[in-house]
Amino acid sequence: MLTSPYYKGDVRFRGATYEGIHEPLVSPEIWYRVQAVPTAHQSSGEKTQAHDHYLKGTLYCGQCRSRLILTNAKSRRGVIYPYFICAGRHAKRTNCEQRSMFVPDVEAAVENYFRRVQVPEHTVTALRELITAEFDRLHATAKQERHAYTSERDDLREERTKLLQAHYARAVPLDLLKTEQDRIASRIAFLDAQINAGDIEYEQAQAHLDDCLALAADCHAVYMSIDDSLRRIANQAFFERLIVTDDSVDGEPGTPFNVFFNPQMQETAARRQSRATESGTQTGDVAGLNNDIMVGAAGFEPATPGL
Repeated sequence: MLTSPYYKGDVRFRGATYEGIHEPLVSPEIWYRVQAVPTAHQSSGEKTQAHDHYLKGTLYCGQCRSRLILTNAKSRRGVIYPYFICAGRHAKRTNCEQRSMFVPDVEAAVENYFRRVQVPEHTVTALRELITAEFDRLHATAKQERHAYTSERDDLREERTKLLQAHYARAVPLDLLKTEQDRIASRIAFLDAQINAGDIEYEQAQAHLDDCLALAADCHAVYMSIDDSLRRIANQAFFERLIVTDDSVDGEPGTPFNVFFNPQMQETAARRQSRATESGTQTGDVAGLNNDIMVGAAGFEPATPGL
């Protein structure tokens, strides 16, 4: 059901997708990230199954990095208490000593973690300026590359014409003509794709940046306002995994939230904004960003995987 584009504001009719007039239930970024979840689970060997709890499948042990699984303990009075336990310790695959954790305590710790990572509004503004500047720099570089691609494509088209003329003049045999035509056609197809992709990726990245930043700035409020089924989607949209040690939680954010939630990136954005304010112009130090931290335009595409 969650694969339906209706959730992000679109409708399908006779095989085509159209923009709907209804209010989207989730943002496009969240919707696209959700689409990647089943694929990621299949590739990791996890079978599709009904989950007993919205945190199941997202939580990992802070000691041995095994998954946390859900179990129920019954008191002498027959009262059932749910606990998360380490699958590695339970199966005796590891030497983990992680104790069992009461589910309501873990739920509260996850809620508190969303509060901790939520990005302040002034930091969102600084991040937007920084990332937009990086987008512009990458787009300028891509334009230069597209110019070279266009020139090469024109040369190949001219080469193809000359090759055909040489064949008509009986200077090139048919088998060689076919081989060369295949080579040229393959290369031209590649160049066309590269030439067209640059602007499309840039436009998509810009379109999704504000949506993603709005989520990062309001993630705790969003999380507290949704039901359990949507919380599971939110957990897997924001984070690759949530690491639990005792009753404390830390996370490994997924793209692009790994950029927004990164303290080093936030500090870089704040410094850049401060220098720009002092000088009255935007500083030109974006090229010095750590590429392991800064995500390129492709990180904001609807390729994978996003309330």
